[in-house]
Order: sequence, then structure tokens, then C-alpha cells
Amino acid sequence: MSQVSKKLVEDESMSGRAGKDRPIFSYIMSKIPRLMLSVATLLCFMYLFTYLVNSAQNKMGEKYKFEVKTAADISQRLDDVKGIDEIKEEIINLIKMVKDPFKYKDKGAKLHRGVMLFGEPGVGKTLLARAIAGEAGTNFIFCSGS
Repeated sequence: MSQVSKKLVEDESMSGRAGKDRPIFSYIMSKIPRLMLSVATLLCFMYLFTYLVNSAQNKMGEKYKFEVKTAADISQRLDDVKGIDEIKEEIINLIKMVKDPFKYKDKGAKLHRGVMLFGEPGVGKTLLARAIAGEAGTNFIFCSGS
């Protein structure tokens, strides 16, 4: 092999990496397209992820509609609800706890975080809940699960 061909082979083997003859600037410039491709791919994945999360949140918001009534807007009272004679004492205790929670906390009672009413459609669950909120003077949040 001649000296010229040896020199040519040696220069070709050095072209892939920064060496003494090759400045660092040209080495960095040769890596920029690959770096840009990686960044573009990362940005595409981030956009896709945020799009999927936002669309999932929007679909959940469409499914559950909340209705919030302030205490002044609630006109129902316990007298409006018929057929609660068996549980009226428990309901009155619940209303007392909601009105004055510190009285019960001081005695060591663990207060309710909420009340779940279940039953057949049309039996008066929402009316009872509104009446309890109206008597207690609290806001009423209504959400239908169907």
C-alpha cells in the first residue's frame, strides 16, 4: 500500500470522531441534527400525552354534572318531606352535628364527612338531602351518578 492510500485510509477513519486535526466546533455541528431529532420526538410525545390527559378530563366532566345551591337558595325543609317519621330523630341529630361541630368534637365524637343516600329512583333522596341542607343552613352539592 502506498503512502498516499495509507494517508487516505487514516483520514477516513478519523472523520467519525473529533481528533487533533478536527476542531471541536465541527464535531458539535455534526451532532446537532441527531439532537434536534431527539428533541422533536420528545416534544411530540409530550404533546400527545397532554392531549390524551386533557381529552380524558373533558370526557369525565361531561359525564358528571354538578349542581351547587347555596344555603339561601334552598327552600326545602324537613316539614316538606313526608314519610321520615322513623328516622326523624337521626336526621335531627345529623343537623345538630352540621350546625355545631365543635360541640361534638370536644366530646370526642367523630363527625360525618358526608351522607350517602341510596334507593330506587323517585323515592325522595334528593328532596331529603335538600331538606337536611336547608335545615342546617349549608350549601347543597348534587351529582347524579346515572
